[in-house]
Amino acid sequence: MKSNGAIIYHVITNFTELGGAESALIRVINNSQSTPFKVISLMAKSLDMVDRITHPNCEVIALGSNNALSLLRTAFKLAANINRDAPLKVYSWMYHANAISAMASLLSFKKAHLVWGVRHSLDDYSGEKRSTKLAIQISKLLNFVPDKVIYCSQKAQMQHEQFGYNSPCKSVYVPNGYAFHDFQAKNYNNTPIVLGAAGRFHEAKDYRTLFNVVKRLKAQRLSVDLRVCGRGMNEQNKELIALLDSLGLSLDDVTLLGEVNDMPSFYQGIDVFILSSKTEGFPNVLAEAASYGCAVFSTDVGDAPYIINNSDHIAPVKDDAKLAGCIARFISLPPEVKEKVALKTTMHVRTNFSIETIARRFLEV
Repeated sequence: MKSNGAIIYHVITNFTELGGAESALIRVINNSQSTPFKVISLMAKSLDMVDRITHPNCEVIALGSNNALSLLRTAFKLAANINRDAPLKVYSWMYHANAISAMASLLSFKKAHLVWGVRHSLDDYSGEKRSTKLAIQISKLLNFVPDKVIYCSQKAQMQHEQFGYNSPCKSVYVPNGYAFHDFQAKNYNNTPIVLGAAGRFHEAKDYRTLFNVVKRLKAQRLSVDLRVCGRGMNEQNKELIALLDSLGLSLDDVTLLGEVNDMPSFYQGIDVFILSSKTEGFPNVLAEAASYGCAVFSTDVGDAPYIINNSDHIAPVKDDAKLAGCIARFISLPPEVKEKVALKTTMHVRTNFSIETIARRFLEV
C-alpha cells in the first residue's frame, strides 16, 4: 500500500478474536472512510476479523509473534514498517501494543505521532497476568514517547495518571462509539424476566457474583431466567460447571449459550443485562445492551456508572447481595415504570455514544 505520507497505523496485540478493543478499532476504521489505514497485529490475524473491516483502503498485516521474546522482536519489525510507510500517526491499542509501539518509535528514523490507547482499568492490578504487569511497567518507563494517551474510561484515566503511566497533560478521554439501530421498548408485562450476561469465562468477569445474584433472586421466588454468552460459557467447560455445582445451581437455572455471533438477537431476547466484573474500562456490553432497550445493572467498575446514568443500578464489586437487591427492586416496579427507567438509560447511551461523533474525535487526537 502506498501511503503518500497520509496513512494511519493501528497497532494491536492480536487480531484473531473479537473483543472490546478489536470491536472499537473496527468501528473507528469503518466510520472513517476517507483515510487510508494499516492494521498491524503483533501476533496473528484471522480472515473472520479482516472481513469485519469494510473500509475500502485498509490493509491488515500480522508480524507473527507467538511468545514473549518474539513479541519484543516485533518492535524491530514495526520500526521497519514505520520507516517504509512513514505513517502520519500510529495508534496503539492496549498495554502490550503500547509498549512495543513506543520501542518501535525509538528504533525508527522516520518519526510518526504516537498515540497510546488504554481500554482497561487498574481496579485489580494485583490480579493481572505477569506479562500484562510487565507491559504496564515498560510503558511507564517509556511514557515520554507517546504524544497522547487516549482513555475510553474516565475512571481508568484517573487511575493511570495516579499510577504514573503517563502525565495528565497527555491524557485524552474518548469514550467508545456505536452504530445505533432501531430498537423496541421492552414489554415488562411478560414473565419470567429474562436476565442476560455476556463475556468470556475469566476471573475478571466474576461469574461467581453473577450466579450468586441469580441464586438470591430465585430464593425470593422471583420469576427470572438467566442466559449467558461468551467464550467458554458452555456446558463443556468443566470449571464453569463445577462453579455452578458449588453454588447449588444447575443448567436448569442458567442457560449457557457459548460464543454468540448474533449479539443483536441476544440483546433483543433479554429484558435485563447484568455486568458482574471486578475490573473494566469502558464496558461495551452495557452500552450495547442499553441501546437495545435493556435495563442494565453493574458493579462499580470503570465507566459503568457513567454509561448507566442511574446510581440505583450500581452495586459495589463482589457484593452479590447489593446487586441482587438492585435488580429485585427494579423487578418489583410496575411494568410501565420499569419501561420508563430502562428508556432513560437507553436514550442517554444513544445520545452520547454515536460512532460518527466518537470516530471523528478519536482521529482528531
